[in-house]
Amino acid sequence: MNVHAHYQTHLARFYAWMAGNFDDKMQEQLHILHENRVLPGDGNAAIDLGCGHGIQTMALAGLGFHVTAVDFTRQLLDELRARIKGENVQVEEADVVEFLKSASSQANVITCMGDTLTHLSSVADVHSLISESYRVLTPGGKLVLSFRDMSQPLAGVDRFIPVRSEHNRIHTCFLEFFEDHVLVYDLLHEKTGDEWRQTISAYPKLRLQGGQIEDTLRQKGFRIDNMVTIQRMLYIFARKS
Repeated sequence: MNVHAHYQTHLARFYAWMAGNFDDKMQEQLHILHENRVLPGDGNAAIDLGCGHGIQTMALAGLGFHVTAVDFTRQLLDELRARIKGENVQVEEADVVEFLKSASSQANVITCMGDTLTHLSSVADVHSLISESYRVLTPGGKLVLSFRDMSQPLAGVDRFIPVRSEHNRIHTCFLEFFEDHVLVYDLLHEKTGDEWRQTISAYPKLRLQGGQIEDTLRQKGFRIDNMVTIQRMLYIFARKS
């Protein structure tokens, strides 16, 4: 199953629950962005690629940006729309790479976070996203990427990742490693009355390496301001030269 279908038919239904408390997660992202000086300056236009239900979008809005939030999952975008209470946020349902290719106005900041980069269908699409981001950004504009570096394969029981659980719901991921991608199985167990029901769906994630993305950014003209790993997620802060 491809990424879009996986979200539409399975993951979107419990994505917000899986992610945890929205306000706490949003404040974490706001702090990370602020600490790395992702702030409005000469302009305040931001694009959040793969925005999901809006954790980074609302963090950017909280910092004073006017945000265009882009995702291909309608249910998650509807959840984001319900959270907008006067913030300067425009929601777009679209493929993130195709959206950038058609973008005519410039942005001061572009974010592509929360593993969105690994959801792209190929490394060529990753290169396109970075190239188009460079084109769309203003001089000195910033690109913020975050993803899990899965270059080192897990084996045996380490491939089972407990994500979140409550008394009536358990979410576990199982990872199957291939040469250039990981097949991610989202296993959801839900209890109704005395019975447990299991639903499973799987989708591919690219196996990207931090050094690989750093090299691509430099080749496309970016300067790297910072690279840091936070809670197993690699964050790269780059600037258009």
